[in-house]
Amino acid sequence: MRQNTEHVRQLEDFLIKSYRPAIINCEPKTERELLSIYQTHTVPLYEYICCMYSFAFPISNEIRAMLGHLSEYRSSKISKREELHNVYGHFRRANLDALKIICDELDRSLLIILQKQYSYDYRNVYVNYLKEYSGMYFMAKNAYLEAQEKECVGSDRNTHNIFEFYYSAAKQYILLKQFYEKHKKETQRIKRSTTIKKGICWCCSVFGIVVAILQLFI
Repeated sequence: MRQNTEHVRQLEDFLIKSYRPAIINCEPKTERELLSIYQTHTVPLYEYICCMYSFAFPISNEIRAMLGHLSEYRSSKISKREELHNVYGHFRRANLDALKIICDELDRSLLIILQKQYSYDYRNVYVNYLKEYSGMYFMAKNAYLEAQEKECVGSDRNTHNIFEFYYSAAKQYILLKQFYEKHKKETQRIKRSTTIKKGICWCCSVFGIVVAILQLFI
């Protein structure tokens, strides 16, 4: 992950509180309406992907295609509605791909963190830390699996709002990430102290074995 912590947190707060998947799911009637939604919703989402991860080309490609169709829309004298429809198709795909990337990447990283934490005792940090972390992770995972099961061909334009499902999962993953970061310093302190204690115990055990072996030859 590549992050500017404060800026990333601002983008996350926007996605949690202000991103509206219902707006993304409604096809705009005009170019101005589409660009307004793009500016208020897609730009922060895309910026978050760029801040967090070293790749954003799937979204970049959809934005490039969207702008290409928008150019055709502006220059075309016929079928303008069809071109705007094509612009909206790439706009949908850009938003959907971004939500999927968030789910994919946070699911992977947060699961690894969960697997590594079970060997530590965090009760002095926060008595229900592991219980809440694991509960939040599996809620996000279940929401992500549900979104994948609900998704059909064509971004579900004519069936249901698939954005609601993927956004719900992405939001829960982001909330879990923030929960982890809130307690990160304390949990890292526990890990260090536990590692030191284990190291001391190991050294003592080795020393005891060496002493016992030496006594056999005295």
